[in-house]
Parts: sequence; structure tokens; C-alpha cells
Amino acid sequence: MKNSKTIISLTLSIIVSIGLVLSVLALSDIYHGIEPDLTTEWLILRLTFIFTGLLVLNTVFSVIKFFRDRKHV
Repeated sequence: MKNSKTIISLTLSIIVSIGLVLSVLALSDIYHGIEPDLTTEWLILRLTFIFTGLLVLNTVFSVIKFFRDRKHV
């Protein structure tokens, strides 16, 4: 169980790191407005937002569980 949570956290961290780089590129394209269709760029931003939210929630729940477990020791 502990190992699977670590794998989930690591996977989400890698996805968010890649997403942040892609978000910078997407925001650059959106800002310059050279391309006529920016659907892909907005999709990248939405997905990065979702995965970042999942990573934050995972971190918050992990910290809460950590402090609850320490309290009982």
C-alpha cells in the first residue's frame, strides 16, 4: 500500500513537470496568437491544471495521514 502511494506521487510529479514545460510553450503560443487554432494549447493547459490539482490533493492527504499516524505513536 505504501509503495503504491509512492508510485502514484512520483508519476503525478513527472506528469506535472512535463505539463508545466508544455504549459509555458502553450501560453507563449496563446499570447502571440500567431496560430489560427489554439484548441490544442488550451487542452494542454486544462490537463496540466487537472494533474496539478490531483498532485496537490494527493500531497495534502498524504501529509494529513502522516500526521495522524505520528499522533498515535
